[in-house]
Amino acid sequence: MAKFFKLLASFILPIALGSIAGIFTTKEITGWFVSLNKPSFNPPSYLFGGIWTAFYILIGVSIFLILSTCKTKLRQKALVIFGIQLFFNFWWSILFFTFLLVFLSVIEILIVWFLIIYIISLFKKIKTSCRVYTNPLFASGNICNYSKYFYLQIKPIRYNYDL
Repeated sequence: MAKFFKLLASFILPIALGSIAGIFTTKEITGWFVSLNKPSFNPPSYLFGGIWTAFYILIGVSIFLILSTCKTKLRQKALVIFGIQLFFNFWWSILFFTFLLVFLSVIEILIVWFLIIYIISLFKKIKTSCRVYTNPLFASGNICNYSKYFYLQIKPIRYNYDL
């Protein structure tokens, strides 16, 4: 029964946080974000919900695999770093889409990116197969970083960006 609750929590936590962030940002995605000049590799907005749900499911698998290992200091550290990454990942969408803090969100997504790299290295030490599930998140972090930098370069004049 404890394993079932670990499995449930592993999936519910990232999906719930992603959904809550989505509630705060959906209006803005169809608002000011549409007016931005986007890089050619930017997927259509309607794909983001499905893509991020898939990422959160993969994250859930990784977390479940980590929670299924023996309790160690390394496992605890990995879970804490994962929690910190999830916190920053949650706030990124709100900073970027809701508050239009593009520069701050670029800095914030860089923090997320470094935390993802660290998580991948910790998860690999605990259970090698977890890398399969966390590598897509790393790839998405690369795309997010580049595209946000791109937005800073071509931002529309009519928006008052931070700094």
